Amino acid sequence: MAERVGVSRPTINRVMLDLRNEGLVATGSGRLPRLTRFAQHATGTLGIIHPGFQYGDVMSRICKSLVYHGERQGWDIVLIEMVEKSPEKRLEELIRTIHRFSEERVSGLFLQPFEYLGKKNAPVRNFWKELSECNMPVVLFDYNPQRNDGCPQYDLISMDNVSAGAGVGRSLLAWGAKKLAFLLKTGSPPSVVNRMRGVASAVVESGMGWSEKDNVLVCEPDDRMAVSRFLRTRSPDVIVCGNDMIAVRLHEVLSSLGRAGAVRLAGFDNQPQAEELGIASVAQPCEEIASIALQTLLARLHNPALPVHTVLVPDRGIVISK
Repeated sequence: MAERVGVSRPTINRVMLDLRNEGLVATGSGRLPRLTRFAQHATGTLGIIHPGFQYGDVMSRICKSLVYHGERQGWDIVLIEMVEKSPEKRLEELIRTIHRFSEERVSGLFLQPFEYLGKKNAPVRNFWKELSECNMPVVLFDYNPQRNDGCPQYDLISMDNVSAGAGVGRSLLAWGAKKLAFLLKTGSPPSVVNRMRGVASAVVESGMGWSEKDNVLVCEPDDRMAVSRFLRTRSPDVIVCGNDMIAVRLHEVLSSLGRAGAVRLAGFDNQPQAEELGIASVAQPCEEIASIALQTLLARLHNPALPVHTVLVPDRGIVISK
C-alpha cells in the first residue's frame, strides 16, 4: 500500500490507526484490514420523511437542522414530504417512500409517525412489518406506536411531553387560571395524551380536581356544537390544546361563539399563527432533538446491536403574550 500511494510505511500505519479509531476499518493480528459495516454506508444517504407542512413547521425546523448537521458530517440527506390527505392514502404513500429508500440503499431513516400509525389494523401492521424487512436503522420522532405491540423497536427522540404539559399547567395557574381544560382530539397520539397528563398533574398538585368528565373535551377543534356545550356546562377559563394548530382552529370557533376573549388558549410547538393570536405555547427544542437524533442514528450504524434508546429532551419553556 505504501508503494501504491507513494508514502512511507509509518504514514500508512498512522492512517490505518485513525481509520480504526473512527470505526471505519477493522484490523486484527494476521488478518487483512476490512471495511466495517458502518464504513460501507458512511458515504451514503440518510432519508427523512416529512409528515407534511400543513401540520405546522416543528418538523420543518428539525429537518432543517438534520440536513445542516448531516451534510457537515459528509452525508447526503434526502427529504421527502408526504402530500396525501386521507390516512389510508398517506399510509400507501409512506410505504412507497420506504420501498424507494430501500431500493436506493439509503443508510438510515428519520420518521415522524402520523396518527393513523398508532391504530391496530392489518394495513398498519403490514407497514411496520415491511419497514423492518427493509433492514435499515430508523429513528422516530414524537412517539413510538410499536412500543407495546411486540414489533421491532426503534430509537425514539422526543420532547418530554409530560414535563412540558406540567409546565404549561403550572404557568397558567400561576397567572390566575381558575379552571383548566384540555381539548383531546379522538385518536390523538400518545405524545398528545402525555401532554394532557402533564397538565392534569399540575392541576392536581395545585389542590384542584381533575376528571375526564369535567376537564377533558373530546372532539374536533372545529366542532362548534361540542365546544359550545362544554363551555356552557363546564365553564373553563383556559383550554389547553394538543398543539398550536389545533388551538388556532379552536380560536376560530370561540370567535364565532363570541367567547374568544373569555376563554384563554394554550398549545405546543410555538407556531407563528398561535403567537399572533396571543396563544400560550411551549417551544419544542428542535435543534437539540435533531442533533441527538443524528448522533443516535450514526451510533446505530456503527453498532446495530446497541440497546434501543428513548431520549426525552426538555422543552424550551413557554412563549406567551400575557
